[in-house]
Amino acid sequence: MSENDFYLTLPSNASLDLHTDHTFTRYATASPQRISMSGQWECGLVEMQYTHSWYNVTSDNTWLGVTLDGIDFVVKIEAGYYDTPETLTGAINRSIRTVVKEKKVKLSYSNITQKVTIHMIQNSSFSVYSLNLQRVLGLNPRYLHESRK
Repeated sequence: MSENDFYLTLPSNASLDLHTDHTFTRYATASPQRISMSGQWECGLVEMQYTHSWYNVTSDNTWLGVTLDGIDFVVKIEAGYYDTPETLTGAINRSIRTVVKEKKVKLSYSNITQKVTIHMIQNSSFSVYSLNLQRVLGLNPRYLHESRK
């Protein structure tokens, strides 16, 4: 590195003793050493790295409801990051199968329409209790409950 350029790494988990209110989107850090510059300088961000450590389905929005012929079933999916709609609908379908053995309620995703479809037999209903999970699924948030009579 020459006197005309420098490289500085500012990790988000540094200086935690000085800055205790760090969040995922807001943090401050201190340089390990002073950088003295004379004259005019222009600085730019060259690289930014982050660890993908967040969930799009959190533990407070993993509950779904299925009703078949008047019998209510509660379905829970695992909290985590679902990278595609197919991955999420697959997880929901597997969870439904743990409580309802027959394929009477199933979700599918179309890459063409980019929509989730809920397939149900008569006298059944499917409920998404969480507005966030509805958003992740791309469902209309005005409808918490879908039924077929």
